[in-house]
Amino acid sequence: MIENTPFAWIRVIVLLGFLAVTHLGAFAVTMAIALTAMLVWSVLSLRTNSQRWGAAAAFSGGAAALVALLALFDPNRAGKLIHAPLALFRLHDMFVLPIPIFIVFSGLIGISIYLVWRDRANLPRADIAIVAALAAAILLAVCPKSFVYFDRLFLMVTIPASLLLAFIMAKLEAAARPAGFAILGLFLLALAAAPHAVQRPLMNREFAAELQNIKPSTVRRRWSRHFNCRP
Repeated sequence: MIENTPFAWIRVIVLLGFLAVTHLGAFAVTMAIALTAMLVWSVLSLRTNSQRWGAAAAFSGGAAALVALLALFDPNRAGKLIHAPLALFRLHDMFVLPIPIFIVFSGLIGISIYLVWRDRANLPRADIAIVAALAAAILLAVCPKSFVYFDRLFLMVTIPASLLLAFIMAKLEAAARPAGFAILGLFLLALAAAPHAVQRPLMNREFAAELQNIKPSTVRRRWSRHFNCRP
């Protein structure tokens, strides 16, 4: 957004394209960040409505092209991505984040928005757009939603949260050093508690042996269906 050259945008599209065929959840979150940032940047940077509509059309076309690329390699993933908004907010299995953790992330977003507003005259429009997009991504990750998707999206919240935290520490220079030591202490505490908090692998020797026994019969059934004959 700062360079605003065709080559710069091509680099972004290529990286998003690689991500589209790598991991569906990471692609969805990254697209949410990228499209929100581009939308905010275009509103702040472009002067006429025709330019803004043109930028919106270009961004929408680029997003559609990336989804089409995903559909080409993996139609099942593309379908899940398109239907994700309906699956995210199913009322019968909504999960709400514990209040203390929600307050921490809300404070992170609030401080970032305050600093953007305070320094809005000196900040590049690209920085404002990125901060807004990261805040929106964190909000999407922590808001109540279906537990299955909540668990997966919450694993990715550390990336936008870390970038917002870096922005805050860069703007609050006087507090950066004590904040850095506090964060390091929290990191070491989390590192010590991680072995007890992380879910253990579901696969063990018994499950692996059972899958090995199932595999031959599964292959025979597929072979039979392919040639339209009984197993």
